[in-house]
Amino acid sequence: MKSEIETLPRGLDALWLRATGRIRACRPYRRQYLRSAAGVIARGPRAAKWSDFALMQRLSRISIPFRLGRDSIIDRILAATAIREVIRRRTHMELFQVQIAGALALYDGHFVEMATGEGKSITAVIPAVLNGWRRRGCHVITVNDYLAERDAREFRDIYAFAGLSVAFIKQEMDGPERRAAYTADITYATNKEICADYLRDGLLRPAGMPGPSATDGNPNCVQRGLFAGIVDEADSVLY
Repeated sequence: MKSEIETLPRGLDALWLRATGRIRACRPYRRQYLRSAAGVIARGPRAAKWSDFALMQRLSRISIPFRLGRDSIIDRILAATAIREVIRRRTHMELFQVQIAGALALYDGHFVEMATGEGKSITAVIPAVLNGWRRRGCHVITVNDYLAERDAREFRDIYAFAGLSVAFIKQEMDGPERRAAYTADITYATNKEICADYLRDGLLRPAGMPGPSATDGNPNCVQRGLFAGIVDEADSVLY
């Protein structure tokens, strides 16, 4: 009598079932985020009627549950609606359903695959704002210094409208400049620079401290700690 384990698929059959199983497991997430994104788009015409002052006030109120770490899916939809409107006014770019869905998925810690030209950099703005509202720092990690500086400058007005500061880090920056950049609510940098600063701070921090941070009292440390990170071009950064 054959054992039960011998009846399980093997070889290519096993690989196929494993792959299709993972795809099926992702489908509920995809539907969920697309449904939430549709809710954001449906609220768009109403948001378009708000004045800049009214939109800024709404953003201030919406940010409260995020600052407290008690945000719900409804809070995220309302926040995404307001941020999408800010993006439209400041960049004249209209976020589509797949971009909004990707933004919400990024905020929840998922990998998001997007084709070239679908707007990966602008998609990262919404989760960057939501994490920035925690006031503990959000790192947006990209592949080179040029993109870090370009995106930080290009989206500066959006973040300022949401009450957040933004900075970028380049290789030639010295310690005080890096420390100032890390104190911003949102910091654009490459994985190389962030990792190097993290390791350097780890060597400089006082013995017994739980982690490297500029707030440890050591003036040579530059990072205030690691809280949230969004990886742009993950296939290149994490390769």
